Amino acid sequence: MLTSALPRGPKRALTFVVDVLTIIFLCIMTWHGVTVVQVTMTQTSPAMQIPMALIYAAFPVGGVLMIMEQVLTFIKRVSSTDMLDEPREFID
Repeated sequence: MLTSALPRGPKRALTFVVDVLTIIFLCIMTWHGVTVVQVTMTQTSPAMQIPMALIYAAFPVGGVLMIMEQVLTFIKRVSSTDMLDEPREFID
């Protein structure tokens, strides 16, 4: 991985930028997921006759869960004084 070859300072900076960009992407994805759910509220599935909004609700629900996980990981990384070799080690 690229970060393992970097010194501590640039590694922390790159990890910070990647975390922030990931959170921004997830927020945009969740926002558009909510928009899709609102648009499909009146549509029903042809076979099962359930609202399509229930199916598309996976996007905003999954987005919120991923945002929460990424924010917790970001907080753990920022508050850590000892930067681990690989960012994946932060995942429990």
